[in-house]
Amino acid sequence: MAAAVEVHRFTGTSPGTGTDITSSKTYFTTSDNHYSASPNYPVPVPAAASNYSYWLSLRLKCTAAPDTALNNAKFYMNADWTGGTGITFLGQKANAGADAGYRQATGTPGDTGIELTAGNHTGLTGGPVDPFAWTDESPASLAGSTSTTGYFCDFVVLQAVVAAAAVGAAQPDFGFTFYWDET
Repeated sequence: MAAAVEVHRFTGTSPGTGTDITSSKTYFTTSDNHYSASPNYPVPVPAAASNYSYWLSLRLKCTAAPDTALNNAKFYMNADWTGGTGITFLGQKANAGADAGYRQATGTPGDTGIELTAGNHTGLTGGPVDPFAWTDESPASLAGSTSTTGYFCDFVVLQAVVAAAAVGAAQPDFGFTFYWDET
């Protein structure tokens, strides 16, 4: 029988609470909450410098066990997003292993999140990069596997950056893709 897998967004204090977002939208906001409808706390355009969303921590959850195993998980952003001027994104993987890759997103609700850096999020596997560089031809490889139900693979951590030059309007949707091997 084929495995069933969901995409979960984590919020709250460590170890965090995962919310299934597989068939819904999720938003970049300045709050450590999951919103699947019109969000509260949008990221405001600053008068100078940049404001940041709270970071999104995403992870896969197996809800029906595979015949043998799920492994070789990958992640990429859909490269056709054409958002507004002054809006960029940061992303990086976070280990799900011994260093407990989940870190609660923090900041000032309604204003800005803490910038995603390896110093501010000590579970990251490296410095943040432009997650749109992870494409279907060159996805991020996520460590971890499972032969049973539960969470598996590294977290993917994403953050929106809104510069003073940004156009203050709702931005178009964009997607991302997780995939894996089932043996």
